[in-house]
Amino acid sequence: MKFALSLLLGLTAGVLAQEPPAPAPPAPVPATPGEEATAPPSVPEPVPAVTEVQPGETPAITPIKGRRVDPNQIIVTANDSINEANILALKAAQLYEDFSGKRVIMTNNVAQSEVSFTMRGPLTNKEAARFLQLTLLAEGLAMIPIPDEPDIVRLVPSGPITSPNQVPKDFYDDEFKLPVDDQLVMFQMVFKYLKPEEAVKVLQSSLGQLSASGTIAAVPNASSLIITENASLIRQMIKIQKAIDVPTSVSEKWVEVVYGDVDEIAERMNEIYNEQGSSRQTTRTTRATPTPPTPAAAGASTAGEEIPIRIIGVRRTSRILLFGRPADLVAAEAMIRSFDQPSSGNTRQTFRLRYLRVSEFLNIAENGITATLGDGASGQGGGRATTNQNATSRKNL
Repeated sequence: MKFALSLLLGLTAGVLAQEPPAPAPPAPVPATPGEEATAPPSVPEPVPAVTEVQPGETPAITPIKGRRVDPNQIIVTANDSINEANILALKAAQLYEDFSGKRVIMTNNVAQSEVSFTMRGPLTNKEAARFLQLTLLAEGLAMIPIPDEPDIVRLVPSGPITSPNQVPKDFYDDEFKLPVDDQLVMFQMVFKYLKPEEAVKVLQSSLGQLSASGTIAAVPNASSLIITENASLIRQMIKIQKAIDVPTSVSEKWVEVVYGDVDEIAERMNEIYNEQGSSRQTTRTTRATPTPPTPAAAGASTAGEEIPIRIIGVRRTSRILLFGRPADLVAAEAMIRSFDQPSSGNTRQTFRLRYLRVSEFLNIAENGITATLGDGASGQGGGRATTNQNATSRKNL
């Protein structure tokens, strides 16, 4: 036993003798008289590299990554279903995170909202996330993506909003770029043929009352509307726009006057139309022979253009030219027919002379009437009676 202990102590002493001694720290340099002792130089620590940002540049921000979720993984079999009734929006947001891998942010008021989500299988992660998103939209909550953050969405109210100015709104001028989600956006709707003011009346009467955050502003100089509304409602407005924003055809029509005076009928009709459209461009009464409109003039009108009906009387051919919209032409022709009626019975008629004096016309008319009367005593008596009557009329003139 003693021999074994002695052998173990000997081996230990041999190993310690073979290890080199640890290097001693450098001794301080002795100072000369009048000088202080200097410490040994220390090794500097490495400094982390700093990325230099040029003036005017914005440092890049790394987007937040969501969880890795297989969108095609079946999470609900055909014999199973998801039944989440009367849950808080916070729980629904957690389900959406599990299905899509995206993070959801919301306010406390939104988180306390109650929703229900029930769906039968089979369902994949992608399908479950989409159905949950549509269910929340029906409950009045919308998933809004955040720009430059593809893995983060905001859960906000999609219906009445108490402070719509605080909700970020993206601007779109192309219907194909509107977001699929029902989020509050601004959209520019351009019209080619319809006035923006008239379009506002049509949209408001067709769709009824907008949402609490929805507004429609007419921009006449750009012939467009600036609409702030949910994306789904804007799509319905676009369908209405395509149906009503069509070119208005302008045509002409000649109406023959048989019994009445062409200029008198044209003047009366222009007075009637001018009184009806006092706020619009008044129609004109033209007595000269009109020049037929060119094909370009008879084309479609531009946006916001007023097209009043034009009524032109042509005495030489005893016709009236109508120029305007087809619906206006039909109404104007019916009015001309009502004026151009034959006289009933022995009524007095008034004729306006343009080139002859009344006295000269009476002499000519007297001779013409006398010539048409037959020979004989009755004819002569009738001629004398007519002559006396004409003479009396000339004296009155």
